[in-house]
Amino acid sequence: MRGVIRMHDPLTSGGKVISASGPEFDGIPVMLRGDRVICPVHNGEYVVNDCSPDWTINGRGVVLDKCRAECGCAIITTLPVAGEEK
Repeated sequence: MRGVIRMHDPLTSGGKVISASGPEFDGIPVMLRGDRVICPVHNGEYVVNDCSPDWTINGRGVVLDKCRAECGCAIITTLPVAGEEK
């Protein structure tokens, strides 16, 4: 199971999710396609378009564990037991 990504979840680079426009899961908003991260290695803010092709909310894909931001860094879930079976 690939866990959902939520606000403030970390990137492999040490960055974090800075926008999450989905509904709250366990009190924290879920990240959707088009939301943003900040990456210290690539020195900037980046959009995330990598997401589940099968799980959408309001027409936008849900971002899951190990999806990548435009900078190439992977996002790591802090909630690994809630997500999509793979």
